[in-house]
Amino acid sequence: HQDQPVATGSHFSEYNVFSEAHKQKLIVMLDGQGSDEYLGGYPEFKTAIFRSLLNGFKWNSLHRLVKQEATLNQKSKLDIYKRELKTLFYYPFILGIKSILGKNNKEYPRLLAVLIESSNKSTKYFRELSIFELETSSLPYQLHSEDRNSMLFSIESRLPFLDYRLVEFCLSLPDNFKYRDGYTKKILRDAIGNLPKEIKERKDKMGFVSPDETWIKENPIFFIEQMKKGLE
Repeated sequence: HQDQPVATGSHFSEYNVFSEAHKQKLIVMLDGQGSDEYLGGYPEFKTAIFRSLLNGFKWNSLHRLVKQEATLNQKSKLDIYKRELKTLFYYPFILGIKSILGKNNKEYPRLLAVLIESSNKSTKYFRELSIFELETSSLPYQLHSEDRNSMLFSIESRLPFLDYRLVEFCLSLPDNFKYRDGYTKKILRDAIGNLPKEIKERKDKMGFVSPDETWIKENPIFFIEQMKKGLE
């Protein structure tokens, strides 16, 4: 149904959401696609903010940001500094060395894939990264999946966060409207009113998650056989 290879089982999770909606005789659904791309809901936007403050020599602002995230997520400030500095300097260095030596690179996590592979597309800072994810990387890929899954079950999927006026407005906002006090999508959290605290102050981004690793570990023979078939 997707007509292309998929990276994770999340597409199957999304498939099941629309399948169940069809059983419940729903014909129109609202989805939040797009908000993460321009409000900084993904981890790579933290790195973009970190890079911006670092390059601008705004040491106090940078340390305050790290301290807020450390407090919110119950981590040490040193761990956060190490994570961001590795992403900005160490991993790109290793990637470059391997490329020069002609060695195959292991698959990098999503955070690194966006920031490293797209380094020649002006994605160093928050707004540029948002535009790149909206137009080129993240959003087109996700919309393809949603279109296929929703149409399969004859459901109209509407995306209010992709109203062009809202997108243009949010792209024009300063970075600290989107990432502040350790929270991503801050302006949205402030705007939504009296939702339960566990929703409004949720720390980590969670999409259509799927237990890929568990499936593979519990069914190794099946996956090995499928991989062998794919190589035949």
